[in-house]
Amino acid sequence: MDVSIIIPNYNNALIIEECLKCCVNQITDLNAEIIIVDDHSTDTSWDLLCKYQTNHSRVIRIFKNPKKGACSARNYGYNKSSGKYIQFLDSDDILSKDKLKKQLGALKNADKSFVANCGWIHFDDTPEIEKYKRQLVDKTYTTPINWLLDSWNGGGMGQTGCWLIPRELIEKAGGWDESLLKNQDGEFIARIICNAVEIEFCHEVFAFYRKPTKGNVSSNLTKDAVASALESYKSYEYILRVEDSKRIRTAIAKNYNSFIYSYYNRYPELVSKAKRHLSDLGENIDVPFSNRVIRNLALVLGIHNTMKLRNILRGY
Repeated sequence: MDVSIIIPNYNNALIIEECLKCCVNQITDLNAEIIIVDDHSTDTSWDLLCKYQTNHSRVIRIFKNPKKGACSARNYGYNKSSGKYIQFLDSDDILSKDKLKKQLGALKNADKSFVANCGWIHFDDTPEIEKYKRQLVDKTYTTPINWLLDSWNGGGMGQTGCWLIPRELIEKAGGWDESLLKNQDGEFIARIICNAVEIEFCHEVFAFYRKPTKGNVSSNLTKDAVASALESYKSYEYILRVEDSKRIRTAIAKNYNSFIYSYYNRYPELVSKAKRHLSDLGENIDVPFSNRVIRNLALVLGIHNTMKLRNILRGY
């Protein structure tokens, strides 16, 4: 197979059909397969997947996740796949026309450690290319870790569906971390990029990311999920194996400081842990206050008192 599209699904019977139609259209002229791993859905997802497999038996294979969780479903799907290139896609997202064909073309004569990226667009019901907003990271990188630095310094992010990844690169970097409850994609892509030789950015094709609904993994703010997010930031220090420098440590520190800003009053013990990680990096607390007045106030009152005040003045 040239490419394997791997889709974890959980209770998305109402919208997964749009994703499947998109994928079938993507691979019309490709030697490709679509692997869907259902994560113990309780709706009518499985019946719908069986129908699609019957109608597209040449290209669609369906499985039930033997464990639980989106990351384990992705790893299981990957182990069942045979594609030279891997496209991970969530079952509520879709890809623009010819996205895979263009990215395969960009990687055709490239080193096996090259990865392809593209722009992404939020949508509710109808994807609109006109809503694309270019990010700083939306470009080709001959030094991949610079993508991470730009991203961590506020230059944007790459949604899961944006990436087309050579199989050899996943074998080298490792699969999805099944222990994480939050920021699984950020942690996985960071490892991929740390092992990549180049990032090829493909213009004019996109991943369409459906805005999260309540209860979505990305909106999970339980203590366990937040602790897991902190662990994912700690794992970013993997990049120090590639380059251990002041610019790398400062960029990693941005994630810890954002964590402190977000959870200072909600989970103080986790914030203390983030502070220790900052200290171990040799970096200082520099909470990214978005409001200039509050930022200046922190210079006078100190971060602790300012964060307490922020909790009172909702919205800052």
